[in-house]
Amino acid sequence: MKNILFFLAVILTFNLSAQWTLLTDVNTEIVTSNSDDIKAIGTASGKTYIVFWKVVGAPVNYELRLQVINTEGIKELGEDGILVSNTLPMSTSTAISKISIDQNDNIYIGVTGTNTGEGFAFKMDINGNHLWNPNGINLGSGYVVTIQALSNGEAVIAWYANGQTLMQKYTANGSPIWSANQQVSNGLSGNKAPGDLFELSNNEFILIFHVITSQIYSNLYAQKYDASGSPQWGTPIQLSNKTTTYNSSYSSAKDNDVIYYGYKANGSNHFDSYLQRINSDGTLPWGINGMDFDVNQTDYEMDTKIAFAPGSQFVWSICNYTNTGQSSFGVSIQKFDKSSGDRQFTDNARVIYPIGSSKVFAGDLQLINDQAIFLMKSGMDNGASPTTLHACLLTANGEFEWPTETKPMATFSASKGRIHFTKSINGIVVAIFIEQKTPGSSRIYAQSTATDLAINDSTGTDVISACNSYTWIDGITYTANNTTATYLLSNSNGGDSLVTLNLTINTLDLSTSNLGSVITANTSILGIPISYQWLNCATNFSPIVGATNQSFTAITNGIYAVQIAQGSCSGISECTTISNVSLFEENKKEVLIFPNPSSDIITISTHFNEATNYELIDAQGRIVLKGIFSEAKSILNLEALNPGAFFIKIERIPVPFIIIKK
Repeated sequence: MKNILFFLAVILTFNLSAQWTLLTDVNTEIVTSNSDDIKAIGTASGKTYIVFWKVVGAPVNYELRLQVINTEGIKELGEDGILVSNTLPMSTSTAISKISIDQNDNIYIGVTGTNTGEGFAFKMDINGNHLWNPNGINLGSGYVVTIQALSNGEAVIAWYANGQTLMQKYTANGSPIWSANQQVSNGLSGNKAPGDLFELSNNEFILIFHVITSQIYSNLYAQKYDASGSPQWGTPIQLSNKTTTYNSSYSSAKDNDVIYYGYKANGSNHFDSYLQRINSDGTLPWGINGMDFDVNQTDYEMDTKIAFAPGSQFVWSICNYTNTGQSSFGVSIQKFDKSSGDRQFTDNARVIYPIGSSKVFAGDLQLINDQAIFLMKSGMDNGASPTTLHACLLTANGEFEWPTETKPMATFSASKGRIHFTKSINGIVVAIFIEQKTPGSSRIYAQSTATDLAINDSTGTDVISACNSYTWIDGITYTANNTTATYLLSNSNGGDSLVTLNLTINTLDLSTSNLGSVITANTSILGIPISYQWLNCATNFSPIVGATNQSFTAITNGIYAVQIAQGSCSGISECTTISNVSLFEENKKEVLIFPNPSSDIITISTHFNEATNYELIDAQGRIVLKGIFSEAKSILNLEALNPGAFFIKIERIPVPFIIIKK
């Protein structure tokens, strides 16, 4: 009970919503579907993107979906996120994927269709809208799809295709800029795979890439390019002559046009962690390989993450340590002078958890007020010894900031995978991970915590949005909006925390209307994404495959309903009977529409030889065009309309026809 009160006091002080659960063994469920692969990244506004693969049946196997949670832990794209794509050619596994964001908090997603090896790139805004082709940019053969957004709205994409790295620049709308894809070369033979991209001033950028030596093993190189994709250094610079792996993700930071790169490498059968500095003129002031995390050659430095705060003089680095048998684990921290590369925590780093503690860090290293904070994972992830996750904040000297050393984040007794650690705002950090809280159900969970523990008497507002009803911490179930209820708690420092409820109860419009054989859900769109699934009432409300739009056109007589989900609300409409499809189909023979879909002009051909009225209606039931067809064959211009589905009603034809604007 003490832990519950402790976390509530923290949450109230920072005015977080009760969407963040108070129980660290429960955590906040991010989506309702199963997933076994995710990526997460924080935005400048404090929100968190989660890109995930939803496990579905063959032959689709995986759907690519997107969720956004805000600083209050509220899911902004519905209970199960929104669909990015369900047309990617996926086998029963996923490959390396990468995500990044731009200055407007738009997200870029690079993925590979594992069934065909094709690369795809997507760009979406914070509300889940596609900003490039909804089906993604198809790069052809492509793995390790890496995207760098540019400050002018353009983006550079690099990918691994048939043993080589290719690059292309795209406009803000997703159109290629260069006349041909650029192939990366270091003047030597051998396969090359992209590592990371970095924007520089003067419309230039740097690509760090791997020259593959054998199998997955590689050496690191870098090249600078101008806006047209032309290399600017006579030959790429070799960053490391130690062995790296091209299918690993390394850590980076940028200070104006200076790049810092943290990576693990193998030399003389010993794993070491390094920090490399790359100047924009192609020089390496710290020499090849850069600065060693720890000059001791006894233990293995197996991983590294780095972090840098603008204006700071130091680059932080964290590393997992093992014995030579890689059977015992620990964590150490190091800090480098960004100019000289001098190690600040002695030449052997500062031990946070000694080897043998069975503790490692997980996710990214973050900085708050130039103090390092990381996610500590305790346990072995072997089923017999399930892991827990705790946040650990260090002082500027690398010592524990909190008297308790850590704060619990995820304490359910189970293994945890695909762990991410992001920084929000106001000193809040967020852990995102996959876990099986129930057998056979791998779900995505998140947990936040505050970094400031100086909590005395406090007040706070518990902001909640719920569907139909909500039971608060006072044990009362509320069925209407409430902004007056209060509750008094004791916090961890002996003070009192007065909580005021700010509850919004949402209700869902489950009514429908039908026109001919088309049934339309009347759900109001309030800025919260809505999902639809049409059902066959006659077969125990079984889902109709592919029927996921706001409107449904029956092709056979039957009884139909729609299941609607919006935010935290969901429900099923009453059943609607369609009994005269054959009559409608007979009337449809009188009209021919082509081409359909179309991006601009379509032709309407009827059997009528006299003026005929028509109306074009969007998915929300609004008339967007109307007029008169004066001839049996008439032209309809769709150029001014937004892409989507529309219904056209033609006089004397009881059936509405669907038109798709591309």
